[in-house]
Amino acid sequence: ARGSVETRFSSALANALPAVLASTCAVIGAILPLALFPVFYPALFYIRYPLGMLALHSVVVLINGLFIAPALLAMVAPPIEALRRKRAKLFRICSRCCRRQKAPQDAEA
Repeated sequence: ARGSVETRFSSALANALPAVLASTCAVIGAILPLALFPVFYPALFYIRYPLGMLALHSVVVLINGLFIAPALLAMVAPPIEALRRKRAKLFRICSRCCRRQKAPQDAEA
């Protein structure tokens, strides 16, 4: 995306938000019935511990997808865009030089 940092941030967030929210809601929705289902005591640790870790992982992914990744994309994009512009400018200059060098050779032949 082009534009200011705010524009790039909103574009990155708009593209990432539906997927992040859908995946987090799906995982939490799958965990919730298993976590609330009454089980006998020995299996309680084996059921609830992995579900807690999966829920914690979903929360970390949600925070990463909502705040960290779009902010990093908004901050990193300007240097990359500047490099693209420099490369395009250098390519235009080189193509002009190549045309100038080829033109006298074609005129002599």
